Amino acid sequence: MGKSNGSAVKSVVTVVIIFAAAVGGVYFGMRLKDSNAPASKLEVGALFPAGFTVFDETAAPVTTADLLGGKGGVVLLLELGCPPCKEMTEKWQAAIDSGFTKEIPLYGVTINLPMNIRPYRLKKHLTFPIYSDSLNLFMDSCDVTNYPLQVVVGKSGK
Repeated sequence: MGKSNGSAVKSVVTVVIIFAAAVGGVYFGMRLKDSNAPASKLEVGALFPAGFTVFDETAAPVTTADLLGGKGGVVLLLELGCPPCKEMTEKWQAAIDSGFTKEIPLYGVTINLPMNIRPYRLKKHLTFPIYSDSLNLFMDSCDVTNYPLQVVVGKSGK
């Protein structure tokens, strides 16, 4: 009976130590985070990254420079299954349908596979193009971790 009590105490102590380490890690991680840090590298005044390849819904490659074509526009960074992303795309489509955004090019970029884009666009009645960054190279390089993210890019590329 003495041996089982000893191993039970060791198990409880181990659990307490792991829990304390986890709580401490979260606390110090929150304290070290700069609350004024941008949500991504795509902050105001930053140059939109032009050297990445994304893919249209037919899997044809498009560079991020060609995506905007020197016109600027709004780039929606999203994940097709994300409820806030669905709501955002529906609102943008309503703005397009009303004519409110006829002078503003709108593009989506998702981490989903190209083959999933067309069915999503058709189901949601979206008329703007959505491109795939399924390898997550573009999103990762820009530190995009939360979806949706809307980026307004001027003609200058900023």
